[in-house]
Amino acid sequence: MLLKISKENNTKILITGDVLSEDIYVTQKLTGKRLYNEAPEYLPIKLINQKKGYVTIPIRERKYGNVFEIKGISDNIQIDFDKNLNKVGSFQFKFNQEIILERFKMKQIASNRFYIEGGSGEKLTLYARRRIFPNNGDEYAVEECEIQTEDRYVQISFIDLSERMSLTDRDIVDFFIKTPSGKYINIYTDSLENEWKSAGSNLKYILYKTKINTFALRVATNVRRYISDAFFDIEDDSIVIQLSSPVRDLDVQIENVRFVEFNKSGTREQHGSSLQYQMHENTIKLDLNHFVGELSRGRCKYNGYLTFYESNAVIRSVLKLPQVASIHSSTKNMTLKVTQNDLGEAIFNFLLVINPEPVRIAVLGSSHTRPMFTSSSYYNPDYKRYFSVVYTQFHSSIRSLVSNQPINFEEKMYPNRPQTSLKYVRTDLEKTFWQDLKKENADYFLLDIYIDVQMGVFEFGDGRIISYNSYQAESDFVVNNANLGVKLSTIQNDSKYFEKFSAAVKIFKQKILSIFKEDQIIIHLFDMNFEYKSKGGLVSEYSQKKHTISRLNYDATRLQQVLTECFSRARILDTRNGPWIGDENMPLGNMPHHYESKYYKNMFTLFLKVIAGEK
Repeated sequence: MLLKISKENNTKILITGDVLSEDIYVTQKLTGKRLYNEAPEYLPIKLINQKKGYVTIPIRERKYGNVFEIKGISDNIQIDFDKNLNKVGSFQFKFNQEIILERFKMKQIASNRFYIEGGSGEKLTLYARRRIFPNNGDEYAVEECEIQTEDRYVQISFIDLSERMSLTDRDIVDFFIKTPSGKYINIYTDSLENEWKSAGSNLKYILYKTKINTFALRVATNVRRYISDAFFDIEDDSIVIQLSSPVRDLDVQIENVRFVEFNKSGTREQHGSSLQYQMHENTIKLDLNHFVGELSRGRCKYNGYLTFYESNAVIRSVLKLPQVASIHSSTKNMTLKVTQNDLGEAIFNFLLVINPEPVRIAVLGSSHTRPMFTSSSYYNPDYKRYFSVVYTQFHSSIRSLVSNQPINFEEKMYPNRPQTSLKYVRTDLEKTFWQDLKKENADYFLLDIYIDVQMGVFEFGDGRIISYNSYQAESDFVVNNANLGVKLSTIQNDSKYFEKFSAAVKIFKQKILSIFKEDQIIIHLFDMNFEYKSKGGLVSEYSQKKHTISRLNYDATRLQQVLTECFSRARILDTRNGPWIGDENMPLGNMPHHYESKYYKNMFTLFLKVIAGEK
């Protein structure tokens, strides 16, 4: 039997043959190929008659380009593709579509009132997004702020944006129109007043044209607070910091002092943790026990900076450090070192000293965590002297594990997979994680949420949820069930992902606390690295773009914060701030979430310290 497939127009292909079946469909999930960061599309044939039908292919951006496969036909059918379709394989073709992005421009009408020109449609919604790094317009915080327009006119309120987005000194906000597919379109501008405007005694902002002619907002404080003459000390149970000028000099009060953590890629928590403090003139006293107790959450090492509000302020200020290399102070159980980042902000680095003891472990995680317990020389050859890993579940999302709708596991869908991997897939689909974990009677439960950060889940139309991982990316299981309706839900493409994840964490907590006490739970805080060491010893950057890795690290910081806030009494294994990079010799493959040998050996030492004295 012969099928002929031709391009009808920019969104439609025509299929003709002797006898056509309604089972025929088109998908971008290619047989034997992994599909990452996209859900398989199910594009069914619409029959005109028994010999003729068509398939509509929506215009949208696809990660791997517009390469598709005809499915629902037998292997002995031949396909004749016309000249307007590029044949890729026996059943595969490339379907080129022209995607035209609209261009929008912001025209200033009054001081804070603007009109949006260009594009189509009268009802537009403006989106404000805060840059993660002020000098880099490629990476943004997940939170976005909607600004409604009326007949394309929009009023931009600095006070409203600052409060809704929790802006901090030197933050930059860019503005966009968002397409139905979720793509952000820049808003350009020809000219603006480009004048700083006052918003209180110590605050200012500017709406300005960037170097690439886009529309942006920057906020700043007029006066910045510094540690006076690089002076701070630890006295009794307090960290004592003197400011560069007494608070009374500006006739304002410092309020709501918070500790905001960040990782090595520079990403930060959005709000931070409220601190216990006393303020007298130009001296702040912070409760040391609060830092080494509640804020450490069992970690040996963590760092961040201090933010605060001044009277009547709507943006947060950040404590600065004068032009010195660093300052430090120590106690018997802690070292505190203050360093300066590129913006002159004072970074507080805490290192706690804890004594190690051995334990037995259950692991839920990924290659960020599980390889620590491996006997080969690259990892930790002697780990079995200290630990017995009694249970492992690999590459499962928290959202999948708390789902109570099991799915029948079909081994044939995962050819050439070892039995260990098949066990992980079966557990994820059949939802046996909780009973399996409880049977092992582990002393401690160690987890990471790599799959929730970088991958996500598949949501089926009937409410079922499974983890999106390498097993499913390679398998045809999802595409074979795509006719039921399936969506890929990730932190990049699902605006409600954070909300869904947060809800799942609460359910996860209820279930896991029926097996472990909260202080038996150890959360591994991780991030990705940017460079690797080649076999010849040279250090190179990964082919993956740096801003993409930074974005993953930001997503990790945000989701891990949800986890640590929910499990406030859990112990923390934090490996984010070491000097480690990747290694071309890494046994599991050289990629940003795999590291050099020293990383896993250092993790092992930190892990011993985290659980010391708890058995």
